[in-house]
Amino acid sequence: MKEPDRIEISMNTVIACAAEGQRRSHVLAAAIAECRRRSARLILYDIDSASAWMIAMPDDEPGVYGDPLTSQQLRRLGRPLIADQVDAARQEGVEAFGWLPAELNAEAVVEYAAKHHASWVLLSKQLESPGFLQRMHHLTAERALSAAGTSIEVMLVDGDQDWTAEQDMDPSPVNALDAGLTKIVGGSRRAAFLLSAAGVVLLVAALMVAGAVIFLGIPLLAIVGAIAMGAVGSFFILSARQRRLSLK
Repeated sequence: MKEPDRIEISMNTVIACAAEGQRRSHVLAAAIAECRRRSARLILYDIDSASAWMIAMPDDEPGVYGDPLTSQQLRRLGRPLIADQVDAARQEGVEAFGWLPAELNAEAVVEYAAKHHASWVLLSKQLESPGFLQRMHHLTAERALSAAGTSIEVMLVDGDQDWTAEQDMDPSPVNALDAGLTKIVGGSRRAAFLLSAAGVVLLVAALMVAGAVIFLGIPLLAIVGAIAMGAVGSFFILSARQRRLSLK
């Protein structure tokens, strides 16, 4: 299905909260099935794009990107994993697009649905028992249902809560670093790139300091700093590798 450069959204529209990887795979499958049943368009609302540090949508290119976004536009904006989900829906015969919100909370999702005259919003049933960060960002099923009222139907999709709970329960430092940086920069691929770059820089710096200790007679205490930098650099690279594996 060829995508137009400009999209006019019809009244028959479904909004589904999407996420990178497989965290919301059941929501995506349910959204595709619902759109096929109702002959509706689909907009995948990327909950991973909201970041306090980076802007998902550039404000210096007015008129370049519409609302919603095609998969090609999503890729140009650095969201290939969401673009893949859009393409997957289109391969199922659904007219699908995506959106990169700057704000993450239940009210923002419902407000976006109302803006596009959508009748249905699909969320994960996991939001009935939200985690700490979801509560902090007011991304809960209770708030979504309250904001929607009777004008928009909020559908809670079963199946993704076990996967999410398993990831949230992982206490490993690698998982915590990866999750935190992904949230800050607004994307897992950006996080993997930054972790890899920082790790390489620290490892190179550690080697240079070690070389200076050996060949230039710099105080031996500097080797402690070299070891510390090398350890941190290796940790960053390991974290990035974990992210890359999870994206496959």
